[in-house]
Amino acid sequence: MTLNENVSMKKILSRLATPLFFIFFSALSYAGGAPIVPCVGGDGANLAGCTIGTTDTTYTLTGDIQPDPRVKGIEFQSGATGNATTLTGNITTSGDEAYSLYLEGSGRNTTDLIGNITASGGSIGVGLGLVNSHSNTSTLTGDITISGEEAYGLILSHSSDYNATTLTGDITTSGVYAYGLALGSSDLNITNLIGNITASSSNTGGGLSLSSSDSNTTTLIGNITTSGANADGLYLTGSDS
Repeated sequence: MTLNENVSMKKILSRLATPLFFIFFSALSYAGGAPIVPCVGGDGANLAGCTIGTTDTTYTLTGDIQPDPRVKGIEFQSGATGNATTLTGNITTSGDEAYSLYLEGSGRNTTDLIGNITASGGSIGVGLGLVNSHSNTSTLTGDITISGEEAYGLILSHSSDYNATTLTGDITTSGVYAYGLALGSSDLNITNLIGNITASSSNTGGGLSLSSSDSNTTTLIGNITTSGANADGLYLTGSDS
């Protein structure tokens, strides 16, 4: 299923209770353009976006990342394992599918980002997205600001298990469907958020939303503010301790 074929997905997204919600995120892995070059060291060397597809490699990146519309900021490709990546700089993405930091089929990576994430997507905007990725450790220091018809600060999907994510900063999302943190079919994750979540949706949104996701631990030190017709601060469906 491609994103263009996924015409009704916005309606599906309006109810996290439906398992079909995460068919949407499977389309994310095929949507948008991939950066065309591997990540390299050097100040400003990755302005156009970059990919990581290696094993047990250390990356020290400095400078802002601001690729062309529909190109991901940093993409961990399937099979990327055991990498240690540090970025000091902001990530800004745009276009119909705007993904800033994206992992698919990747495991045991450690990522430290000091900087802000901004994604302004015409259709979809994502700050940190994991698909079928396990045992990753992500530490983000900075604010995440996402806008688009569908806007997600952090989203873990399709058996993205045993991940540890720490964010020190505020999450602000706005769109027809806007979520601060969303988990779907992903278990045993630990998420620590030190900051406020603001989700402004014209249809459906939420601060923390879990669907078919068990044994996750989420700690929030801050406030959750939501607005919209179906806006929940905390929403769980089919999710157990």
